[in-house]
Order: sequence, then C-alpha cells, then structure tokens
Amino acid sequence: MKTRWPISLCAVLTILTLLAACHKNDGPLHMVLTVSPDHPRMTRPITFTVHVTENGQPVTNAEVVGTITMKSMDMGKTELKFTAKGNGDYEASLKGMDMSGEWNLAVDATQGGVHTKKNFDFTVGD
Repeated sequence: MKTRWPISLCAVLTILTLLAACHKNDGPLHMVLTVSPDHPRMTRPITFTVHVTENGQPVTNAEVVGTITMKSMDMGKTELKFTAKGNGDYEASLKGMDMSGEWNLAVDATQGGVHTKKNFDFTVGD
C-alpha cells in the first residue's frame, strides 16, 4: 500500500505559503492587528488596535490609516484614521458593522519616508 503523505504534506505547505504571502507586510514596518472584542458583532462597538514596529522597536510617530471592505460583496468602503496610543499602538473604533460575514482591513502605515501596507481578515457575527 502506497502512502499519500508526501503529496498531502506538499499541499499543506503550499497552502500555508500562499496564506503567509497574502498577509505579509509590504514594507519595512511590521504590523499586528488586534480586534476587540475577540468575536465582534454587527450591532456592538469594535476597536481595532494595530501594533507597529520596526526592527523590533515600537514605532511611535507613524500615520496609520485603514480601509474596511467586505470580502463577499460590495458594501462600499469604510475609511479609518488610527490614533496613536503610545508604545507603537494605534487605535480606531466603529460603532458597529453593516453586515455579518468576512471582512478585510487594509492598513497603511507611514513613518517619514517609510511606508508599509498589510491586509487583515476578520469575521463579524450577527
């Protein structure tokens, strides 16, 4: 009996590589998103916190903006301007979302002449 392990392992590695490429930083700044609450709901406030670092050090003087779009249909765009909270954290909030489902937050961070983009996916429940 032949094993299918090498094919399955190869497929898994390919998928992980593609996922990593879709969500990597496009630039020298590193960004990590935290969505609060952990399981956002349509009719509840949502807070987005982006932690920005460069070479492992917090970036405290960046301009951070974002654009939220729904992944499955055109619900328009929601523009966000993040406010610096210190220690590399930048925050933006919404009163709620128009619809439950899969959403994308495209974040742009600029510090001086350094610019980085990163896409984050998140899910909003009913």
